[in-house]
Amino acid sequence: MTEPITPIDLVHQTFSRKLFGCDSRQVQEFLEKVAASFGSVVQETERLRQELTAARQMLQEREKEHEELRAALALAEKAAEQIRSNAQKEAELIVKEAQERARRIMEDARLQAAEIQRQAEAANQQKLRFQAELRALLESYLSTLPRDEACPCRAPARGSP
Repeated sequence: MTEPITPIDLVHQTFSRKLFGCDSRQVQEFLEKVAASFGSVVQETERLRQELTAARQMLQEREKEHEELRAALALAEKAAEQIRSNAQKEAELIVKEAQERARRIMEDARLQAAEIQRQAEAANQQKLRFQAELRALLESYLSTLPRDEACPCRAPARGSP
């Protein structure tokens, strides 16, 4: 595989002269224009790569937060189960008092579990929105890049066959 051509390579490219050959000044000007255009495409590609890396990192952070919320929900459910078990043991000793206490504990646990579930669902919705926005952003960026079947990083100028 050959080395990729850089904008500097285009600017410094020389050609042998032949009788009735091209105007070297025009060739040099054209190469400078191509190099400038190519350079901006390379910069834009690098910028998009950096944005994609940042977006992927943000997505990983959101997924980690989502997993932490799930773990918190499981912990809350486990805690609620433990509270329920303790309440039943106490209810055997003092039936009336334990029933009222268990009812309050269960209500609190249900409210806490419902809140954690709501937060988990909200985080999931936020993740889905972020993914959709990221997908739309990336598709819009990709749609602005010219396509080349041989190499996705080097595309012909617009209007070229």
